[in-house]
Amino acid sequence: MIKKESFIEDMIEEVKLLQIETIIEESGVKLYRSGSGYNAYSPFRKSGSRTSFTVSPRLNIFRDWTMEGYAGNGIKYISLLENVSYLEASFILALRYNIIKEEDYEEFFKRRRFRKDYLEKIEQKHNKVDPSKILNNIAEPDKLDKLFRVFLNHVKLSEEHLNHLLNERKIPMKVIEEIGFFTFPSRAIMRKFNQDVISEFGSDDILKEIPGFFKRKEDKSFTFMRYKGIGIPIKNAFEEIIGIQIRRDDDQGEGSRYVWFSSSFAIDDPKGKTEFGTSSGSPIDVTIPDKIKYPVVFITEGKFKSIKIAETYNCISISVQGVGTWRNIKKTIGEIESSEIVKKAYGKDFAVKNIYIAFDADMCYNIRVYDQLKKMSDSLIDNNPALNIYYAYWPVDCGKGIDDLINNKKQDKIKKYEKNIWDINYQKVIDKAFEGEKFERIEQVKELEKEVFKNYFDKYMIL
Repeated sequence: MIKKESFIEDMIEEVKLLQIETIIEESGVKLYRSGSGYNAYSPFRKSGSRTSFTVSPRLNIFRDWTMEGYAGNGIKYISLLENVSYLEASFILALRYNIIKEEDYEEFFKRRRFRKDYLEKIEQKHNKVDPSKILNNIAEPDKLDKLFRVFLNHVKLSEEHLNHLLNERKIPMKVIEEIGFFTFPSRAIMRKFNQDVISEFGSDDILKEIPGFFKRKEDKSFTFMRYKGIGIPIKNAFEEIIGIQIRRDDDQGEGSRYVWFSSSFAIDDPKGKTEFGTSSGSPIDVTIPDKIKYPVVFITEGKFKSIKIAETYNCISISVQGVGTWRNIKKTIGEIESSEIVKKAYGKDFAVKNIYIAFDADMCYNIRVYDQLKKMSDSLIDNNPALNIYYAYWPVDCGKGIDDLINNKKQDKIKKYEKNIWDINYQKVIDKAFEGEKFERIEQVKELEKEVFKNYFDKYMIL
């Protein structure tokens, strides 16, 4: 891929992650909360009802229900609003939200001419959405919590999975019970589960809004996708279950071992045999100890690490389920500060002032991980310049994740570094890599073998 195309592709992928509700509100449109989404008066029409223009934060799309083709992500919204191509809208947003610099805009867009077929190809690739298949928004957290707790009443934890949690993960029995780990069940539970749902909610229609559940069109009742593994309830700062993650017993080389309990596939079924599917999104988990001793918040990757942090340091731990899924982190911190559960555990009002970020040790030589780490920490500082942010670091040979160090009693190997000091020195590492390997741009560094970049880190990272 040539330099221009590589830059454009990377930029568009970053812009697509911008929250669509922010883009729309900052364009002057007032949004009105409706369930987990928003309604608004369409900016594309002079008249119309407030319910014919909808915004889905979970799916990160908008739709004007009365105008054909007026649907898509934030880039598509700006392209329609400002009557420009999808590519130009991408550059507009990238510049507006500091994803690129003015000189990037000049070099890669303003001075160039793009063929019409190239512009169409870009939009077709990056604005894939069929609004007719988007039937539901996800339920509000209180409904998710209520429904998932009904579901948990019908599940158990197998001896095999209990032994894994106790012996390999070293999680105390009390914590296992409090969190609600379970062995993912077979569909044999559905008859009794459906009865309880109807008894609790009056009908099973609520399942249309719950990730993981869907209908086959020839069936009368809802069902769910079958998994084999450990179910992990994901909770917010109010201890509401807002999602379920599954640690599969065997990934069989089919991607991540960790997957979401989701039914988004039912929305996009090309054969049209399923309906009422809902995406889980990427909910962020908050682990709160019984007693909060220290007024700090950790941010890590994965629930298991978060549990060990909270247990060891008696502080709140946030876990993103993947280093790139931090987009709602500011909202999560706001919820922590307003949570009565947090106030009770701390004994007084809790204000987040100090944040420790503990991603895996490979952040030192995996530039993709560090890239997300810096974007997340930059976003937090932009939102609250008074925050003190530190990166937790330890030698790679001591363990991959912070839970490995805790379980192996090597916490003394963990050091903290101020964000600005680490960022400055890490840029030196990148500069040395450019100098030594004669790279032209950062994407080439990302393609390095880990051991190659690690050598630069060990040599030039002066901490």
